[in-house]
Amino acid sequence: MAISKLPNKKFYIRVSTRINGKKVERKFTGHLPTMGAALAKELELNRELKALKETFENQDSRYTWKQALKEYLDHSEEIHRLSTFYNRMKVLEAHTSVLNDIELNDLDKASIRGLIDQANCSIAHKGELLKYIRQVFEHAIDNRKLSINPAKNINLMGNKNLKRKANHLTAMTQSEVARFLAYTKENNEQWYPIFFITYHLGLRSSEAVALEFEDVDWERGHVVISKSWCKLKKDFVPPKNGSSRIVPMNKSLATLLKELALLNGGKGFILPRSKFWMNGGATQIIHIIQEELGIKLTNYHSLRASFITHLLRNGMSLVQVQAMVGHEDISTTQRYVRLDGTDLQGATSSLDYEPEEKGLVLEFKSNEN
Repeated sequence: MAISKLPNKKFYIRVSTRINGKKVERKFTGHLPTMGAALAKELELNRELKALKETFENQDSRYTWKQALKEYLDHSEEIHRLSTFYNRMKVLEAHTSVLNDIELNDLDKASIRGLIDQANCSIAHKGELLKYIRQVFEHAIDNRKLSINPAKNINLMGNKNLKRKANHLTAMTQSEVARFLAYTKENNEQWYPIFFITYHLGLRSSEAVALEFEDVDWERGHVVISKSWCKLKKDFVPPKNGSSRIVPMNKSLATLLKELALLNGGKGFILPRSKFWMNGGATQIIHIIQEELGIKLTNYHSLRASFITHLLRNGMSLVQVQAMVGHEDISTTQRYVRLDGTDLQGATSSLDYEPEEKGLVLEFKSNEN
């Protein structure tokens, strides 16, 4: 136990105990009027630890990762959108099944770190996995099944690199998109409408899968993005931000949609519902085409990212783009500004100058002998 008096009537209070052989602490730092108030706060923290310890002593000894995961997923299903819940469930089940029969209290920082390091996935995916594992532990702590979170202070690759890579966005330039779509039209007839429509409407993959001819307003010249496709429910759910949005059709998009409407009788889904595409195979096809063209490799989401950055580069305001692509927070749209460099465009134009007359060319002399 410790009470330290800090400047400006602030106190630092720390109490600890051992639960199941592990040291558990509670800390407080803040303003308190007197030393008596600090002692009362210390007593409050001690009572909290005592109640926690009694809870652990009275509960069944075996509480496994499998039980904790089930309780977390049940909670997640109640409070999150179905697509969000489904993603968490698939990530955790795919990578943590080896922990199923291990008691939660036996899991430590080293075992969780080893699990993350051995996961056969990208750095960004590892960061997502770690985030969900932490949430499982936090849920167990909230339910007084666990005293400390062993995944709380795990850093992957110093965490700075991880955050940079996890949040890394990629986009093609307008000329690269033009070459990409032209090549696809000539060589990949099945994929061309998928890539073309995804780019020209700035769609998420689940929104592209859900797109139907009834979403096209031919008279007003726009497409209403009002739903996305949920693999788990096998049905429509609202878009990611929960709201519909409208995207105007340009001439080339309207032409392609009319051609597809004639081929399909103007009813049903606009794009072919290929299992390979719906299960994430589009990026593989995109890489094949990009390697053939000799342009940088991106992923399927880069079509949406390219749509956003090209609108910004061509002068559309952040607010307009935010509304068109369905970002709940404008800070999300701002990430694409930085991705494209639009915010820096023209910044050095004031430094431009042309010398009036050609001067003498002076020889540069080094100080070295």
